[in-house]
Amino acid sequence: MQVTTIHQNLAGNLFGHFTVPAYVNSQPAATGPVTLTLLYMFMSNKGAVSKGSGTKSLPPEVTLAPTPFAVSAGLSWSAVRSAPVRFSARPSSLSVAGSEVTTLGVNGTSLLAGSPSALTSVPLAGIASQASRLGYPVTGGGTVRVASTHVLASFPQSLFISVDTAPPPYGGGPPIFYSPFYSTDGGGSWHPVPIPPGMTFGSFAGYRAVGPREYALWTKGSTTATEFTANGGATWMSGPLVCPTAGPCLLLGPGPTNNPGMGALVIQTVWRQNHSHQWVQSTQGNIGLAPMQLVGLANGDALLIDSERAYPVEMTTNGGRTWQSVALPNPPGASAQGGGNVYQALMMLPGGSLVGSSLSNAGSPVWNVLSPGASRWRTIPASVLPSDAQGLTVANGRLWWYTPGAGATSPPQVQSASPGSL
Repeated sequence: MQVTTIHQNLAGNLFGHFTVPAYVNSQPAATGPVTLTLLYMFMSNKGAVSKGSGTKSLPPEVTLAPTPFAVSAGLSWSAVRSAPVRFSARPSSLSVAGSEVTTLGVNGTSLLAGSPSALTSVPLAGIASQASRLGYPVTGGGTVRVASTHVLASFPQSLFISVDTAPPPYGGGPPIFYSPFYSTDGGGSWHPVPIPPGMTFGSFAGYRAVGPREYALWTKGSTTATEFTANGGATWMSGPLVCPTAGPCLLLGPGPTNNPGMGALVIQTVWRQNHSHQWVQSTQGNIGLAPMQLVGLANGDALLIDSERAYPVEMTTNGGRTWQSVALPNPPGASAQGGGNVYQALMMLPGGSLVGSSLSNAGSPVWNVLSPGASRWRTIPASVLPSDAQGLTVANGRLWWYTPGAGATSPPQVQSASPGSL
């Protein structure tokens, strides 16, 4: 909440002006009029209040600023008529660029790199001692656990990772922070990403690749900082994000700096440039196990795809100033998840099809594909896309994933398929 002026007089009345960003985290039951209200709770002044079958000590509540708005029907899938020209996603457990692949080993305790059929283990020596020196020791009793990995096609020997850390007040966590390291020699040596002034090693909020540049985003309170390398990590400098060369000027902004645990929600922002060429928040979503994908379209529109949102596909036609949900047909035999959503994962492919995973009524995951303009999903055979596929990402015009190794200590198997084969 951004408070401009707010007072409370002796009678207890509140007056003033304040701004609250409205984010609806659940899907309304129907279209039509809806009222959004702000609930003000006096946390230090609890009293006996009847709730349900008994009496509980709860803080008094005041309802403020009822704001009416209307829920309209979403766009149909057939309204998405333009082809994708740019795919953006948060770095995760699999990264593919050119002929180079990096992925996490068993439980993230190792890093693998190379070609898909010849992955070799990358040493992580020196990371634990450097993390401790910066006040954020690695978790797991000194064993480095990699949280995400990223590689650039133009600098295949450069590796960018984040590792799980926790400062001393938190012991082994939670919260678990994502601390950034990079290597310019394929893992022969590792270095912490330079920390901007005013930030800490726990302020890292994610890598973003724009062309040949690798950006590191940082956030602390309401302050953000960005720095980048244009030569694979050889040098770093501070500087603002630049607009992508294809699609609208939208980027994934700062993500969560840590995982607070205990089921707490963590937020991923989407940034747009305003008329003053400043980066401002366009929208946001919750981060969980499923990927979030920002897709730029050839006509200047964009899609935000996230299976864990109340509206898993949203489209903007005005550079991110407003977003509208896109209604999808239900996958065949799908069983609804928490919040009424049927998808476990959802992603757009080169060519404009959607690929999605949902639980069948029998309880097993099933992959389906929805072609552009189609009115129904088509089931993908498990022989083409296995039910245990993880880490889905789009690169080189293909869909990539990995499946767990055959044994508890076996490395994952990286595979890919062309969109036309799904």
